[in-house]
Amino acid sequence: MALPRLSFCEVNASERNQWKELKGTILLAGSGSSVDVLSVSECAESVRILKTIPILQSSGSTVHGIEPLAQKDSPDQDKYLVYGERRLAVLNLATEQATTSAEVHDWILSAKCLLNNEIVLLYGRNSVSRFKYSIQENEFLLESKESVQSDENCVVMCGILSGSTWSDLFVLVGTVFGDIIVSRPSQGGIVLQRLPGHSGMIFYLAYDKLKERLYSVSDDRGLRVWQFSTDSLDAACCLAEAFGHSARPWCVSPVSNNRLITAGA
Repeated sequence: MALPRLSFCEVNASERNQWKELKGTILLAGSGSSVDVLSVSECAESVRILKTIPILQSSGSTVHGIEPLAQKDSPDQDKYLVYGERRLAVLNLATEQATTSAEVHDWILSAKCLLNNEIVLLYGRNSVSRFKYSIQENEFLLESKESVQSDENCVVMCGILSGSTWSDLFVLVGTVFGDIIVSRPSQGGIVLQRLPGHSGMIFYLAYDKLKERLYSVSDDRGLRVWQFSTDSLDAACCLAEAFGHSARPWCVSPVSNNRLITAGA
């Protein structure tokens, strides 16, 4: 089952000379096999497409996610990892060009760029792989370092990768059985925490690390808010539950003033 996927990534317009005079927000948005560069007005009253950049056209893959390749102020701060299905490539906004795409063995649910030119991928069969990446003459190359299969050997519908290095990386996934499970790949496939509560497969997770809040939506039409911190897993608990959709909710996003937005079919 392939879920609807919306992929957005905010760009710091002050770093982009050709857009520095624009007011509002600059977003990268997945659009089929391409990435659209969008200008969103200050009050979100209008959206304008500034540029459409082909990324995964050669494979026909749909863009499912966009992640900054490096930290702010890094030499690679204009580069973004773009992935979809079994393919991933690097978009360079400075040149408005993308590298060739690399292929992996399984469907990519989530990707995380780590320090030291490393990338971690989370797959749909609840496993993760760590790669060393390089770019040579516009070719995106991946060197496999290690892979870890979770002890919870099941299909997962969504996941979050939290951390900046392999040693401090945590993986949070929503399973088809309605549980949220937490693991730390550097320690193997052991399940460190399980958060039961939903009665249907989990479609989306969102994590606010600063507020120590985890949000989930499920096939049971419910939204749950969890107290959650990777520093104190045993303290995790459900704080609130709400229902409002008559059809499946596909996504949840925290916004300002302790408000949440959920979206469904």
